[in-house]
Amino acid sequence: MRQFNKTKVALGIMAASILSGCTGLSIPDAEQYNEKQIIQPVMDKFEKSEPAITKIRSQNFTIQKPDELPQLLRDKEIKLNLSKKSNVSDLAMALNLLGVSTVVADTGETALSEQLISVRNYNGKLGNLLDVLSSVYDLSFNYEKGGIITIQEQSTYIINIIQNEDIIEDVTATLERLGANEIENSLVGGNLIYKASPKVHEKIKKYIEFYSKNAAVIGLQVSVVTVQLDKTSNKGFDWSTLNVVAGDPNLFDSGNDTGSIIGDIIGDGSESVASETAEIVAEGLGLSASGTSMGIKFVNGDFNFDGVINYLSTYGKTEANQSTLMKIISGKEVSLVSTQSIPYVEEIELTLDDDDDSEGITTASVDIGLDLTITPYFDSKTNMVTVDLNLDLSSLLAMTEITTGSTKITQPQTQNQTFTNLMKLKAGESSVIGGIMYDTVSDNRSGISYLEEMDIASQSKSMTKNAVFIILRPTVTLFGDFEKEKEVIQKLY
Repeated sequence: MRQFNKTKVALGIMAASILSGCTGLSIPDAEQYNEKQIIQPVMDKFEKSEPAITKIRSQNFTIQKPDELPQLLRDKEIKLNLSKKSNVSDLAMALNLLGVSTVVADTGETALSEQLISVRNYNGKLGNLLDVLSSVYDLSFNYEKGGIITIQEQSTYIINIIQNEDIIEDVTATLERLGANEIENSLVGGNLIYKASPKVHEKIKKYIEFYSKNAAVIGLQVSVVTVQLDKTSNKGFDWSTLNVVAGDPNLFDSGNDTGSIIGDIIGDGSESVASETAEIVAEGLGLSASGTSMGIKFVNGDFNFDGVINYLSTYGKTEANQSTLMKIISGKEVSLVSTQSIPYVEEIELTLDDDDDSEGITTASVDIGLDLTITPYFDSKTNMVTVDLNLDLSSLLAMTEITTGSTKITQPQTQNQTFTNLMKLKAGESSVIGGIMYDTVSDNRSGISYLEEMDIASQSKSMTKNAVFIILRPTVTLFGDFEKEKEVIQKLY
């Protein structure tokens, strides 16, 4: 027994010496997974490449009124006093008497000229009076060719708008709901023309003001980091390599030398256990064992001792980083798709006929990879970006062989994972907005069935750690009149 222990120690020292001369690195622990070391470099790179907020001077979302009264006419001083029962027609007549050519355009179902108004003892500028009458009585005062003012129910307005089809369609639909009429838009011209009464136009002005602040161009710096850590460790004496058979010594071949030795030593039972120590000697190896009523036989007589010692540990790390910069209008959906197709045999059809046998194959494919969909919304009041995110991730685990009779087909075994999230991020802030982690552990051991309680079994343990992180940093580009702000970046749009 002492000789066996000395042999184990000597072999351990020899194996360690051989391995130490062949490697200069240690095997990392697969469980020592440092998320920060993987994610932080990506965040640092994002922040250096794109400013958080960019402001560009632009005339987008400005509203013009082509038939606006000239400033010289608006500044004309007048005095006007109408009775309580006066109407629009009386107003036009009074203005004509004051030297301001005015006509009433009756185009509606109800005669506009008969609408009652009240102007009592007014003394001031003409433009201020017309603004008050427009707001109170919902009248439009338009300046026509020849220097004539027309009193109408509606005026024509033009909005300069971003040349984006989705935005133009969105604004057009909203203006129609607010009450605008005769809406025309031009993607090439980058404008939208409509008619509206003064009260409807005030609603549209407020809508366009808020829309212009939030309809920013949002830059999405997205990085999908996929990491896989694999570690395999083998320990102990690989009994399966020796093809060890354990059981009743009578099962061994009596003609075999080893079997004869075991039978002679163990079979008669005339001596005590202490004195009857069964010694098994294999070629090229000294190995001793003690016991009663037990036999051990090595089927492979010409084995290599180095091949049955499990001393190898392997470690692997696979990291994939998919980064992209996507720019989209606030409120619009953007997607990142990265997949590959795996073909396989789906079905084998066998037709048996008296004259002829035929075989047909049906193939199919499965897509694996990721499908990332993001819809961002910008809030100009807080400089926050709301992100609506959906991630579908599919991966190939293995190709499984299915046998039916004499037919074998291989089909993919896949794993599908879905992740949804809704969050608020500050413009320019990098954040890990999602992640999926899953582990696979396999622990296989082999030993002698009669010696299961002893610590002599070999172990082959493998661990696979998978992780997918989504890193997102939103940036914002604003367009408008920023003349009073110093941080404006001068660019052409």
